[in-house]
Amino acid sequence: MDFDLPVIGRQSGFNKYWGLLFLFILLLLIAECTDTVTVSSVPDLVIDSIRAVPDYTLPGGQIELTAVASDIAGRNLSYKWSTYPHAGSFADDTAQTTILTVAGILKAGMSLKVTLDVSNGGKSVTGYKWIAIDTGSTISGYVYYAFTHIPIAGVIVTIANRADTSDSIGYYKLRDIRSDSYTLEAVKDGYDGYSSLVELRGNRVQNIFLTSPGNTAKLTGTVSTMEGNPLEKIQVTVLNDDDSKSELSDTTDIDGGYHLAGVPKGNRRLLIENGGNSPFDVLTDTMAVVITTDSMFCPLRGKMARVVFESNG
Repeated sequence: MDFDLPVIGRQSGFNKYWGLLFLFILLLLIAECTDTVTVSSVPDLVIDSIRAVPDYTLPGGQIELTAVASDIAGRNLSYKWSTYPHAGSFADDTAQTTILTVAGILKAGMSLKVTLDVSNGGKSVTGYKWIAIDTGSTISGYVYYAFTHIPIAGVIVTIANRADTSDSIGYYKLRDIRSDSYTLEAVKDGYDGYSSLVELRGNRVQNIFLTSPGNTAKLTGTVSTMEGNPLEKIQVTVLNDDDSKSELSDTTDIDGGYHLAGVPKGNRRLLIENGGNSPFDVLTDTMAVVITTDSMFCPLRGKMARVVFESNG
């Protein structure tokens, strides 16, 4: 069966009908491909566009919306913005330009429908725009005491409009952050504040190190033999909770003395190593200490490898 495509302008009533139907369908397809769709129309009142800057947002982010509408008679226009309940809020839902704050409960990959009603006092039109909810960068890491990997729990870490609290192992994670430069901050009562400018251009790991005079101590002492002889050039190091070495370390002086500042209070383990004492073969050893005061003296005993019997052949 042959089928003739409709030709606009043909005099036949049948073909004129199909031509108008074809034109109507074409207009619908064009409308569906645009960002802003007018769902009701008035000859002298038109919503030209709804502008969004930027053209996407993140969960909890903000976007600037501007209505571009025209009235042939030049009458004053009023505006009314709306969206899904609890999905977002407008700084001023009756302004021509407003700020939309997207709810943090939305997830990346969703789209948020924004509706705009424009009235000239007698007639009104309605348009809408879909706002893409995109995924952003993630920043994560651990909060530690300065110069250690000893975790600090309960630290509030913030960046942009995101916040998280470090857990029992000091871990924090902040998601859905737009790529940009931000100030990363960390606070907890009893600890010195932390602030660092970071640039996010993708996922990033950022460990945070805090100081706290009230929650750390000055640890001093001596390392000596079982007979009380001082041991010089012995390395004394504070261990992290996983028994790895921290940066809190000192080498004993000629009197066997060591000095460690900023040692986190609580149950700690000290590593003793020979740092170059040639007269004594000092064995590597660990010792447990409980630090409860701001200043503490802790004498340590070094274990030596002793030769029981030596044969000259």
